[in-house]
Amino acid sequence: PEVELNWSTSSERNNSHFTIWRSEDGMIWSSISKIPGAINSIEQIKYNFIDRSIPQTIIDKKTVYYKLSQTDYDGTIEYFNVIPIQFKNRSEFIIKKTNLIGQDIDSNYKGIIIELWSNGYISKSYQN
Repeated sequence: PEVELNWSTSSERNNSHFTIWRSEDGMIWSSISKIPGAINSIEQIKYNFIDRSIPQTIIDKKTVYYKLSQTDYDGTIEYFNVIPIQFKNRSEFIIKKTNLIGQDIDSNYKGIIIELWSNGYISKSYQN
């Protein structure tokens, strides 16, 4: 399996880079990638990283944790919220995708998405 991570900035000031961190328990973290920042920007910039090297030991635990940090050229680091990603069995699939008020949505929908899985699990994500 692979995990795609997306984020965006509305502006940047002295942004050296982003660091993507991965953990199998949400406590011990490893840096897995550094993405160059735009240095200075007043426009929205979208970023993307695909983690294709998830260890089998993490996959077996069914959950992987990610967090993002942003480093300025002066060395200041800001950490963002931890995001847990749960792996599904390959036999499980999404039955229905809706918005927060229960309306069916298509792949172009922007906002919070509620996914109902074939095993009864409900997941939430944000698509921009």
